[in-house]
Amino acid sequence: NEHAGTVSLPFFDALESGTGNWLAGAWAPSTDFAHGASWSAESTPSGYLPAGSSHYMEVGGSLNLSGASEPQLTYWIRGGTGYRGSFAAQYSTNGGVNWYDIPGTGIGQEVSIPDWRRHQVSLAAYAQDGVRIRFRVSQSSSGSGTNVYIDDVAIEETPTAVTLDPLTPHLKSIDLSWSASALGDFDRYEVYRSTSANVTVANDLIYSSTNPADTSVTDAGLSIGATYYYRVFVFNSRQVATPSNEKSTTTVPLTFPFADSMENLDNWDSTGTWGPDGTSPWEGSFSLNDSPGDNSTPSSNTYILTAIDLSGTTWPVLTFWDRHGLADDWGQLHVSPNGTSWYLVYTATGSRTTWAEQSIDLSSWKTSTNFRIRYTVATGGGNVDDGWYIDDLSVNEHAGTVSLPFFDALESGTGNWLAGAWAPSTDFAHGASWSAESTPS
Repeated sequence: NEHAGTVSLPFFDALESGTGNWLAGAWAPSTDFAHGASWSAESTPSGYLPAGSSHYMEVGGSLNLSGASEPQLTYWIRGGTGYRGSFAAQYSTNGGVNWYDIPGTGIGQEVSIPDWRRHQVSLAAYAQDGVRIRFRVSQSSSGSGTNVYIDDVAIEETPTAVTLDPLTPHLKSIDLSWSASALGDFDRYEVYRSTSANVTVANDLIYSSTNPADTSVTDAGLSIGATYYYRVFVFNSRQVATPSNEKSTTTVPLTFPFADSMENLDNWDSTGTWGPDGTSPWEGSFSLNDSPGDNSTPSSNTYILTAIDLSGTTWPVLTFWDRHGLADDWGQLHVSPNGTSWYLVYTATGSRTTWAEQSIDLSSWKTSTNFRIRYTVATGGGNVDDGWYIDDLSVNEHAGTVSLPFFDALESGTGNWLAGAWAPSTDFAHGASWSAESTPS
Protein backbone atom coordinates (compact mmCIF):
# COMPACT_ATOMS: atom_id res chain seq x y z
CA ASN A 1 0.00 0.00 0.00
CA GLU A 2 0.90 3.65 -0.28
CA HIS A 3 2.46 4.82 2.96
CA ALA A 4 1.24 8.19 4.16
CA GLY A 5 2.83 9.72 7.18
CA THR A 6 4.41 12.90 8.47
CA VAL A 7 6.43 13.48 11.58
CA SER A 8 6.27 16.74 13.48
CA LEU A 9 9.15 18.37 15.29
CA PRO A 10 10.26 17.72 17.93
CA PHE A 11 10.46 13.97 17.31
CA PHE A 12 11.75 11.64 20.02
CA ASP A 13 11.63 7.86 20.35
CA ALA A 14 13.15 5.98 23.28
CA LEU A 15 12.03 2.73 21.57
CA GLU A 16 10.39 1.51 24.75
CA SER A 17 7.19 0.78 22.78
CA GLY A 18 8.95 -1.06 19.98
CA THR A 19 9.61 0.13 16.44
CA GLY A 20 6.07 1.24 15.63
CA ASN A 21 7.27 4.74 14.71
CA TRP A 22 9.56 3.27 12.05
CA LEU A 23 9.59 1.33 8.82
CA ALA A 24 11.92 -1.08 10.53
CA GLY A 25 12.55 -3.83 7.99
CA ALA A 26 14.76 -6.45 9.62
CA TRP A 27 15.53 -4.18 12.59
CA ALA A 28 13.81 -5.40 15.75
CA PRO A 29 13.23 -4.32 19.37
CA SER A 30 15.88 -5.71 21.69
CA THR A 31 16.57 -5.89 25.41
CA ASP A 32 20.18 -6.97 24.88
CA PHE A 33 21.31 -3.40 25.47
CA ALA A 34 19.47 -0.18 26.22
CA HIS A 35 20.78 3.31 26.66
CA GLY A 36 17.73 4.71 28.37
CA ALA A 37 15.35 2.26 30.02
CA SER A 38 14.96 -1.33 28.77
CA TRP A 39 14.70 -1.37 24.97
CA SER A 40 16.65 -0.40 21.87
CA ALA A 41 16.47 -1.29 18.16
CA GLU A 42 18.83 -3.97 16.83
CA SER A 43 19.91 -3.96 13.18
CA THR A 44 20.72 -7.66 12.79
CA PRO A 45 18.76 -9.76 15.29
CA SER A 46 19.85 -12.93 13.49
CA GLY A 47 23.46 -12.03 14.28
CA TYR A 48 24.58 -12.43 10.67
CA LEU A 49 24.40 -9.95 7.77
CA PRO A 50 24.73 -11.75 4.41
CA ALA A 51 27.05 -10.46 1.69
CA GLY A 52 25.47 -7.82 -0.53
CA SER A 53 22.63 -7.04 1.88
CA SER A 54 21.44 -3.99 3.81
CA HIS A 55 19.02 -3.48 6.67
CA TYR A 56 17.18 -0.16 6.93
CA MET A 57 15.18 1.45 9.71
CA GLU A 58 13.37 4.55 8.41
CA VAL A 59 11.44 7.15 10.38
CA GLY A 60 7.77 6.35 9.70
CA GLY A 61 6.94 9.73 8.22
CA SER A 62 8.48 12.53 6.25
CA LEU A 63 9.73 15.68 7.98
CA ASN A 64 8.95 19.28 7.13
CA LEU A 65 12.20 21.07 7.88
CA SER A 66 11.45 24.13 5.74
CA GLY A 67 10.80 26.34 8.75
CA ALA A 68 13.54 24.92 10.94
CA SER A 69 16.59 26.97 11.84
CA GLU A 70 19.09 24.42 13.19
CA PRO A 71 17.39 21.00 13.16
CA GLN A 72 19.52 18.21 14.64
CA LEU A 73 19.50 14.42 14.48
CA THR A 74 20.70 12.90 17.76
CA TYR A 75 20.97 9.19 18.56
CA TRP A 76 22.90 6.70 20.67
CA ILE A 77 24.69 3.76 19.10
CA ARG A 78 26.67 0.69 20.15
CA GLY A 79 27.65 -2.62 18.59
CA GLY A 80 30.01 -2.98 15.67
CA THR A 81 30.66 -3.58 12.00
CA GLY A 82 32.30 -6.70 10.65
CA TYR A 83 34.66 -7.22 7.76
CA ARG A 84 33.33 -5.14 4.83
CA GLY A 85 30.38 -4.00 6.92
CA SER A 86 29.29 -0.38 7.43
CA PHE A 87 26.73 1.88 9.10
CA ALA A 88 25.35 5.35 8.34
CA ALA A 89 22.40 7.61 8.95
CA GLN A 90 20.90 8.68 5.62
CA TYR A 91 18.54 11.28 4.18
CA SER A 92 16.38 11.59 1.09
CA THR A 93 14.84 14.79 -0.28
CA ASN A 94 13.07 13.31 -3.31
CA GLY A 95 10.59 10.89 -1.83
CA GLY A 96 13.03 8.08 -1.14
CA VAL A 97 14.26 7.72 -4.73
CA ASN A 98 17.82 8.64 -3.80
CA TRP A 99 19.47 8.26 -0.40
CA TYR A 100 22.70 9.84 0.80
CA ASP A 101 24.82 9.40 3.91
CA ILE A 102 24.55 12.26 6.37
CA PRO A 103 28.11 13.60 6.82
CA GLY A 104 29.67 12.62 10.11
CA THR A 105 27.56 9.50 10.69
CA GLY A 106 29.42 6.89 8.64
CA ILE A 107 31.17 3.97 10.31
CA GLY A 108 33.44 1.76 8.23
CA GLN A 109 34.34 -1.88 8.47
CA GLU A 110 35.59 -3.65 11.58
CA VAL A 111 34.72 -0.93 14.08
CA SER A 112 33.77 -1.92 17.60
CA ILE A 113 31.61 0.33 19.77
CA PRO A 114 31.45 -1.56 23.07
CA ASP A 115 29.71 1.23 24.99
CA TRP A 116 26.91 3.60 24.10
CA ARG A 117 28.13 6.53 22.03
CA ARG A 118 26.17 9.72 21.40
CA HIS A 119 26.00 11.22 17.91
CA GLN A 120 24.53 14.58 16.96
CA VAL A 121 24.55 15.95 13.42
CA SER A 122 22.94 18.95 11.77
CA LEU A 123 20.08 18.58 9.31
CA ALA A 124 20.13 22.29 8.42
CA ALA A 125 21.37 21.52 4.91
CA TYR A 126 18.07 19.73 4.18
CA ALA A 127 15.71 22.55 5.24
CA GLN A 128 12.71 21.64 3.06
CA ASP A 129 9.49 19.69 3.20
CA GLY A 130 9.37 15.94 2.59
CA VAL A 131 12.71 14.96 4.15
CA ARG A 132 13.10 11.30 5.04
CA ILE A 133 15.62 9.90 7.55
CA ARG A 134 16.81 6.33 8.04
CA PHE A 135 19.58 4.20 9.54
CA ARG A 136 21.45 1.71 7.37
CA VAL A 137 23.74 -1.25 7.99
CA SER A 138 25.27 -2.86 4.92
CA GLN A 139 27.52 -5.73 3.98
CA SER A 140 29.30 -5.21 0.65
CA SER A 141 30.61 -8.78 0.49
CA SER A 142 31.79 -11.60 2.72
CA GLY A 143 28.90 -11.75 5.14
CA SER A 144 29.73 -11.02 8.77
CA GLY A 145 28.30 -10.24 12.18
CA THR A 146 27.71 -6.54 11.52
CA ASN A 147 25.16 -5.57 14.18
CA VAL A 148 24.40 -2.23 15.80
CA TYR A 149 21.90 -1.01 18.37
CA ILE A 150 20.18 2.39 18.18
CA ASP A 151 18.38 4.12 21.06
CA ASP A 152 16.96 7.49 22.15
CA VAL A 153 16.54 9.09 18.72
CA ALA A 154 15.68 12.79 18.60
CA ILE A 155 15.03 15.15 15.69
CA GLU A 156 14.49 18.72 16.84
CA GLU A 157 15.85 22.25 16.91
CA THR A 158 18.94 22.88 18.98
CA PRO A 159 18.22 24.11 22.50
CA THR A 160 18.77 27.78 23.31
CA ALA A 161 22.48 28.41 23.83
CA VAL A 162 24.09 30.11 26.80
CA THR A 163 26.60 32.96 26.44
CA LEU A 164 30.19 32.40 27.52
CA ASP A 165 31.64 35.51 29.15
CA PRO A 166 35.16 36.86 28.49
CA LEU A 167 37.74 34.60 30.11
CA THR A 168 40.00 35.59 33.01
CA PRO A 169 43.49 34.08 32.68
CA HIS A 170 46.06 33.45 35.41
CA LEU A 171 49.53 31.89 35.35
CA LYS A 172 48.36 28.25 35.15
CA SER A 173 44.56 28.54 35.26
CA ILE A 174 41.63 30.27 33.54
CA ASP A 175 38.32 31.38 35.09
CA LEU A 176 35.13 30.83 33.05
CA SER A 177 31.57 32.02 33.59
CA TRP A 178 28.43 31.97 31.46
CA SER A 179 24.76 32.90 31.46
CA ALA A 180 22.36 30.49 33.15
CA SER A 181 20.27 28.21 30.94
CA ALA A 182 16.55 28.85 30.97
CA LEU A 183 15.63 25.52 29.35
CA GLY A 184 12.57 23.91 30.87
CA ASP A 185 13.99 20.49 30.03
CA PHE A 186 17.58 21.33 31.04
CA ASP A 187 19.78 18.28 31.64
CA ARG A 188 23.37 19.49 32.07
CA TYR A 189 26.24 21.74 31.10
CA GLU A 190 29.42 20.35 29.59
CA VAL A 191 32.45 22.63 29.16
CA TYR A 192 35.05 21.65 26.56
CA ARG A 193 38.58 22.98 25.98
CA SER A 194 40.91 22.88 22.99
CA THR A 195 44.29 24.35 22.04
CA SER A 196 42.86 25.34 18.64
CA ALA A 197 39.72 27.07 17.43
CA ASN A 198 36.35 25.39 16.74
CA VAL A 199 35.79 23.51 20.00
CA THR A 200 33.53 20.43 19.82
CA VAL A 201 32.48 17.64 22.18
CA ALA A 202 35.38 15.62 20.77
CA ASN A 203 37.80 17.91 22.65
CA ASP A 204 38.72 17.79 26.35
CA LEU A 205 35.77 17.78 28.76
CA ILE A 206 36.79 19.90 31.76
CA TYR A 207 33.49 20.33 33.61
CA SER A 208 29.94 19.00 33.82
CA SER A 209 27.00 19.95 36.04
CA THR A 210 23.31 19.08 36.19
CA ASN A 211 22.53 22.23 38.19
CA PRO A 212 21.51 25.13 35.90
CA ALA A 213 22.74 27.58 38.56
CA ASP A 214 26.32 26.30 38.26
CA THR A 215 27.62 28.88 35.81
CA SER A 216 31.33 29.19 36.57
CA VAL A 217 34.43 27.03 36.78
CA THR A 218 38.20 27.46 37.08
CA ASP A 219 40.24 25.36 34.67
CA ALA A 220 43.50 24.64 36.52
CA GLY A 221 46.72 22.79 35.73
CA LEU A 222 47.25 24.57 32.42
CA SER A 223 50.51 25.34 30.66
CA ILE A 224 52.13 28.72 31.18
CA GLY A 225 51.89 31.17 28.30
CA ALA A 226 49.60 28.89 26.26
CA THR A 227 46.39 29.77 24.39
CA TYR A 228 43.16 27.86 25.09
CA TYR A 229 39.68 27.87 23.48
CA TYR A 230 36.41 27.04 25.26
CA ARG A 231 32.71 26.39 24.64
CA VAL A 232 29.86 25.54 27.00
CA PHE A 233 27.41 22.95 25.65
CA VAL A 234 23.85 22.83 27.02
CA PHE A 235 22.03 19.48 26.87
CA ASN A 236 18.29 19.01 27.15
CA SER A 237 16.57 15.91 28.53
CA ARG A 238 16.67 14.23 25.09
CA GLN A 239 20.47 14.70 24.96
CA VAL A 240 20.33 17.29 22.20
CA ALA A 241 23.11 19.82 22.73
CA THR A 242 23.90 23.31 21.55
CA PRO A 243 27.24 25.12 21.90
CA SER A 244 27.80 28.57 23.30
CA ASN A 245 29.89 31.18 21.60
CA GLU A 246 33.60 30.37 21.61
CA LYS A 247 36.11 32.29 23.73
CA SER A 248 39.89 32.05 23.94
CA THR A 249 42.67 33.50 26.05
CA THR A 250 46.32 32.98 26.87
CA THR A 251 47.52 32.10 30.34
CA VAL A 252 49.23 35.15 31.83
CA PRO A 253 53.03 35.20 31.96
CA LEU A 254 54.78 36.25 35.14
CA THR A 255 55.20 39.97 35.69
CA PHE A 256 58.60 41.65 35.66
CA PRO A 257 60.65 41.75 37.87
CA PHE A 258 60.39 38.17 39.04
CA ALA A 259 62.10 36.12 41.74
CA ASP A 260 61.66 32.45 42.63
CA SER A 261 63.34 30.73 45.58
CA MET A 262 62.75 27.43 43.72
CA GLU A 263 61.16 25.80 46.76
CA ASN A 264 58.38 24.31 44.58
CA LEU A 265 57.00 24.11 41.03
CA ASP A 266 54.26 26.72 41.52
CA ASN A 267 55.72 28.98 38.81
CA TRP A 268 56.70 26.21 36.41
CA ASP A 269 55.36 23.69 33.94
CA SER A 270 57.26 20.42 34.24
CA THR A 271 57.72 17.05 32.58
CA GLY A 272 59.36 13.93 33.92
CA THR A 273 60.14 13.91 37.65
CA TRP A 274 61.33 17.50 38.18
CA GLY A 275 60.58 18.73 41.70
CA PRO A 276 61.95 20.11 44.97
CA ASP A 277 65.10 18.45 46.34
CA GLY A 278 66.33 19.12 49.87
CA THR A 279 69.91 17.94 49.27
CA SER A 280 72.18 20.91 50.09
CA PRO A 281 70.25 23.75 48.44
CA TRP A 282 71.97 27.07 47.85
CA GLU A 283 69.45 28.84 50.09
CA GLY A 284 66.19 27.91 51.78
CA SER A 285 64.99 24.33 52.13
CA PHE A 286 64.96 23.14 48.52
CA SER A 287 66.28 23.62 45.03
CA LEU A 288 64.63 22.25 41.89
CA ASN A 289 66.15 19.08 40.44
CA ASP A 290 65.24 16.82 37.52
CA SER A 291 65.33 13.67 39.71
CA PRO A 292 64.79 14.55 43.38
CA GLY A 293 66.42 12.03 45.71
CA ASP A 294 67.65 9.84 42.86
CA ASN A 295 69.78 9.76 39.75
CA SER A 296 68.47 11.11 36.47
CA THR A 297 66.35 8.76 34.37
CA PRO A 298 68.35 7.18 31.51
CA SER A 299 67.33 8.00 27.93
CA SER A 300 65.07 10.86 28.96
CA ASN A 301 64.45 14.47 27.99
CA THR A 302 62.59 16.45 30.64
CA TYR A 303 62.20 20.13 31.45
CA ILE A 304 60.77 22.91 33.59
CA LEU A 305 59.34 25.93 31.80
CA THR A 306 57.97 29.32 32.75
CA ALA A 307 57.11 32.57 30.96
CA ILE A 308 57.53 36.26 31.81
CA ASP A 309 56.50 39.54 30.22
CA LEU A 310 59.67 41.49 29.34
CA SER A 311 57.94 44.39 27.58
CA GLY A 312 59.00 47.76 28.90
CA THR A 313 62.32 46.52 30.26
CA THR A 314 65.69 48.10 29.45
CA TRP A 315 68.35 45.56 30.40
CA PRO A 316 66.67 42.37 31.68
CA VAL A 317 68.98 39.75 33.14
CA LEU A 318 68.22 36.17 34.18
CA THR A 319 70.21 35.13 37.25
CA PHE A 320 70.27 31.73 38.97
CA TRP A 321 72.50 29.44 41.00
CA ASP A 322 73.28 25.91 39.86
CA ARG A 323 75.33 22.80 40.46
CA HIS A 324 75.18 19.47 38.64
CA GLY A 325 76.07 15.83 38.45
CA LEU A 326 75.37 15.11 34.79
CA ALA A 327 77.85 12.31 34.01
CA ASP A 328 77.71 12.03 30.22
CA ASP A 329 74.47 14.00 30.05
CA TRP A 330 73.48 17.60 29.32
CA GLY A 331 71.70 20.42 31.05
CA GLN A 332 70.47 23.06 28.62
CA LEU A 333 68.85 26.45 29.14
CA HIS A 334 66.75 27.59 26.19
CA VAL A 335 64.79 30.82 25.85
CA SER A 336 62.09 31.77 23.36
CA PRO A 337 60.31 35.05 22.60
CA ASN A 338 57.29 33.29 21.09
CA GLY A 339 57.27 29.59 21.99
CA THR A 340 58.36 28.66 18.46
CA SER A 341 61.93 29.90 17.99
CA TRP A 342 64.24 28.66 20.74
CA TYR A 343 67.76 29.85 21.59
CA LEU A 344 70.33 27.88 23.61
CA VAL A 345 71.96 30.34 26.04
CA TYR A 346 73.58 28.08 28.64
CA THR A 347 74.76 24.48 28.91
CA ALA A 348 76.07 22.25 31.68
CA THR A 349 77.59 18.78 31.64
CA GLY A 350 79.86 16.64 33.77
CA SER A 351 80.12 17.23 37.50
CA ARG A 352 80.33 20.44 39.52
CA THR A 353 79.38 19.98 43.17
CA THR A 354 79.86 23.63 44.21
CA TRP A 355 77.12 26.19 43.63
CA ALA A 356 77.84 28.89 41.04
CA GLU A 357 75.87 31.97 40.06
CA GLN A 358 74.96 32.38 36.38
CA SER A 359 73.77 35.59 34.68
CA ILE A 360 72.20 35.68 31.21
CA ASP A 361 71.58 38.93 29.35
CA LEU A 362 68.05 38.89 27.88
CA SER A 363 68.24 42.28 26.12
CA SER A 364 67.81 40.69 22.70
CA TRP A 365 64.27 39.72 23.66
CA LYS A 366 63.18 42.64 25.84
CA THR A 367 60.12 43.39 23.68
CA SER A 368 58.64 39.91 24.22
CA THR A 369 55.35 39.86 26.12
CA ASN A 370 55.43 36.08 26.57
CA PHE A 371 59.10 35.16 27.01
CA ARG A 372 59.73 31.47 27.77
CA ILE A 373 62.54 30.12 29.95
CA ARG A 374 63.15 26.37 29.79
CA TYR A 375 65.64 24.20 31.68
CA THR A 376 66.13 20.76 30.09
CA VAL A 377 68.05 17.68 31.18
CA ALA A 378 68.79 15.26 28.33
CA THR A 379 70.27 11.90 29.30
CA GLY A 380 71.74 9.01 27.34
CA GLY A 381 71.25 5.34 27.94
CA GLY A 382 74.49 4.86 29.86
CA ASN A 383 75.92 6.55 32.92
CA VAL A 384 73.66 8.88 34.90
CA ASP A 385 74.24 10.95 38.03
CA ASP A 386 72.07 13.02 40.38
CA GLY A 387 71.18 15.63 37.76
CA TRP A 388 70.89 19.43 37.61
CA TYR A 389 70.08 21.59 40.63
CA ILE A 390 68.64 25.10 40.10
CA ASP A 391 68.12 27.59 42.93
CA ASP A 392 67.32 31.27 43.66
CA LEU A 393 66.28 32.35 40.18
CA SER A 394 65.39 35.93 39.28
CA VAL A 395 64.74 38.10 36.25
CA ASN A 396 65.56 41.71 37.09
CA GLU A 397 66.52 45.00 35.52
CA HIS A 398 70.30 45.28 35.35
CA ALA A 399 71.70 48.67 36.29
CA GLY A 400 75.37 49.28 35.69
CA THR A 401 77.79 51.60 33.96
CA VAL A 402 81.48 51.13 33.32
CA SER A 403 83.86 54.06 33.35
CA LEU A 404 86.86 54.39 31.09
CA PRO A 405 89.47 53.23 31.34
CA PHE A 406 88.20 49.72 32.11
CA PHE A 407 90.60 46.89 33.00
CA ASP A 408 89.97 43.46 34.53
CA ALA A 409 92.76 40.95 35.06
CA LEU A 410 90.08 38.45 36.18
CA GLU A 411 92.02 37.69 39.35
CA SER A 412 88.86 38.30 41.37
CA GLY A 413 86.57 36.19 39.19
CA THR A 414 83.91 37.27 36.72
CA GLY A 415 82.01 39.65 39.02
CA ASN A 416 82.43 42.50 36.54
CA TRP A 417 80.70 40.48 33.81
CA LEU A 418 77.36 38.88 32.92
CA ALA A 419 79.28 35.68 32.50
CA GLY A 420 76.67 33.07 31.62
CA ALA A 421 78.44 29.71 31.47
CA TRP A 422 81.90 31.33 31.42
CA ALA A 423 83.79 30.65 34.67
CA PRO A 424 87.06 31.61 36.39
CA SER A 425 89.87 29.20 35.57
CA THR A 426 93.46 28.56 36.63
CA ASP A 427 94.13 26.28 33.67
CA PHE A 428 95.83 29.13 31.86
CA ALA A 429 96.51 32.72 32.80
CA HIS A 430 98.14 35.48 30.81
CA GLY A 431 98.88 37.70 33.74
CA ALA A 432 98.88 36.23 37.21
CA SER A 433 96.82 33.14 38.12
CA TRP A 434 93.31 33.44 36.66
CA SER A 435 91.50 33.80 33.35
CA ALA A 436 87.89 33.29 32.17
CA GLU A 437 87.03 30.00 30.48
CA SER A 438 84.20 29.80 27.97
CA THR A 439 83.34 26.11 28.38
CA PRO A 440 84.34 24.84 31.80
CA SER A 441 82.36 21.64 31.28
